[in-house]
Amino acid sequence: MKWGNGIFKLIIWIIFSFIFISLTYAGRPRVLSVTMVPPSPNFGQVVTVTIEFCANQQPAELAI
Repeated sequence: MKWGNGIFKLIIWIIFSFIFISLTYAGRPRVLSVTMVPPSPNFGQVVTVTIEFCANQQPAELAI
């Protein structure tokens, strides 16, 4: 019965390893900085928002 238990542990280890590697490779983008010019706009004034982020190899979408 020890042989079957070892195979079960190996299969579980492979599944968790695959999930972990997949999550680290396809992680969400990390926002490094957000700036707004002018910093305190009046109502109706045009602003420019700049977002600097660290993305992975796939294109990312950020909701603002």
